[in-house]
Amino acid sequence: MLRSIPGFIYWKDIDGVYLGCNQAEAEMLGYKSAKEVAVGKTDYDLSWRYEAEILRKTDQRIMLNKAYEEILENVT
Repeated sequence: MLRSIPGFIYWKDIDGVYLGCNQAEAEMLGYKSAKEVAVGKTDYDLSWRYEAEILRKTDQRIMLNKAYEEILENVT
């Protein structure tokens, strides 16, 4: 199912560490496949590190509130 979704999908642990992603996200990160994505990275380790603090606060808010949020992000 993850392969058929054209959007970027990823999942992290409660510390903001990436645990996996779909193919679209892997390619956006510059990897050939989701299996190549280095598990253990955070937003601070990736090309959007300048937005990492905002992303981390969003993750924490979602986990604290235990509520679904739809977040639209622009990919450049």
